Amino acid sequence: MNPNLAPEKRNVSLRREQTASHLQVLISSMEDIVFEIDGNHVFRNVWVNDESILFIPPSEFIHKKVGDVMGKHAELFTRAINKVIVTGEEREVEYKHANAEIDEWFKVRIKPVSKSEDLEEYILVVVVQNITKQKKSALKLKETKERLELSVDLMRVSQHLSETSGWEFDVQSGIFFWTRQNYVLFEVRPSFKATFEKVLCFFIEEDRKLLEKSIADVIHKQGHCDLELRIKTAKGREKWVRAMAKPVIKKGKTLRLTGAFMDITLKKKNEQILIDLKKAAEEAAEAKSRFLSVMSHEIRTPLHGIIGIANLLKLCHTPEQESYVSSLIFSANHLLLLVNDILDLDKFENNKLELWLRALISFNLLKILKANLHH
Repeated sequence: MNPNLAPEKRNVSLRREQTASHLQVLISSMEDIVFEIDGNHVFRNVWVNDESILFIPPSEFIHKKVGDVMGKHAELFTRAINKVIVTGEEREVEYKHANAEIDEWFKVRIKPVSKSEDLEEYILVVVVQNITKQKKSALKLKETKERLELSVDLMRVSQHLSETSGWEFDVQSGIFFWTRQNYVLFEVRPSFKATFEKVLCFFIEEDRKLLEKSIADVIHKQGHCDLELRIKTAKGREKWVRAMAKPVIKKGKTLRLTGAFMDITLKKKNEQILIDLKKAAEEAAEAKSRFLSVMSHEIRTPLHGIIGIANLLKLCHTPEQESYVSSLIFSANHLLLLVNDILDLDKFENNKLELWLRALISFNLLKILKANLHH
């Protein structure tokens, strides 16, 4: 600083040097690019820590219009600057590097600093910030979110088709989460706030105790749970559900449980129908067996009397009666064989038939088979 200057001028000069020094410190700590332009879109100045990050050297754009130097982004900048001048309000714009081979994103903040009707005196500051990392993270997050939403949609469709609904329980915090299909299964409103305790209340008392014990075993013994239980929905209807649960373990500790509920009401109804049909068939078979047994014994009792009397007549009859007696004995014996066959058939159907060896006869099996083949 010149010592010959007047005190006032020396103070002004000192303040300017201090301001310049402060400005230089500020610029050296900046990662952004700051442009000064006027209302005519003309570049007045630029502040940047490293000029190598500029798209062109300052000498090639200072005192030139934005539209003349910004290439493919000229219209974007021009439109944003005009809106700031008209409204007097700050505006932000995002854009990608003009070179398609360079994967970088930038955010521009345009702010009026000194407003004036004279566009040459209207001063604006344009701050350019490199937001590549943030933009890539946001794009990756968006892509992940879209994939997750697609997976959730597919899971919901799958659950809807299979009448299955998922749930998750955090053992430490007690937070309970379930999928939308559960609202249909338990017939509750979408506003229903599910907790593990509330869900347990839907189960019939006897089954609830079994489920509570099984869940405790899953947490402490870290096994699996797969039960068929009864519930009473919010509308009072009884349903059968298949309740499944498994632990999520980390460092030997159960952190949370994941599981599913499956509506098996129709399956249980079909099973009961089959049980009832089987029972009815068994009862009908038993009734038929009792009927055949009773009737065959009822028939055999008088039949034995007829055969006995016929045999007595065979010992004492006239020559004219011989043919009648022989026919009577033949018919009675034939009828007795039929009754015995009916009883054997009934025993066979009830797995009670016993085969007895009545005669021991030697024969040549191969010879008999060959003779039958020739015939």
